[in-house]
Amino acid sequence: MKTPRRALLLPASILVTAIAGCSWVSLSPGGERVRLMKPEEVTVCQKLGRTTATTSTTVLGFIGRGYPTVAEEVQYLGRNEAAKMGGDSIAPEGGIEGGRQVFGVYRCIGSVERSGGSGSAVTRPLPQ
Repeated sequence: MKTPRRALLLPASILVTAIAGCSWVSLSPGGERVRLMKPEEVTVCQKLGRTTATTSTTVLGFIGRGYPTVAEEVQYLGRNEAAKMGGDSIAPEGGIEGGRQVFGVYRCIGSVERSGGSGSAVTRPLPQ
């Protein structure tokens, strides 16, 4: 007995939708301690360098993946790499293009913050 094509269409479309929304990237233990910051929030931090995070924007080469999934993955990849570089924060240096985003890597905890032109400084202690 043959299964009608219509009967296969719904399960196949559900599977494709589920796969397109899946994320295969997870945070490393070090990456969990790295914060995603806005560029204006890292002006007082020590810049350690840059990292470029890249993930696939399609599944099976033709099924588009959703922007939220791609954005989450590049952020996770950036945070993981920042941890390897000794950073505790990342800030985007541009938008996501083709599944690729560049992040500045920073060390903010323990850095010196300048306050309003008085010349005074506040130092945040390193976590134990």
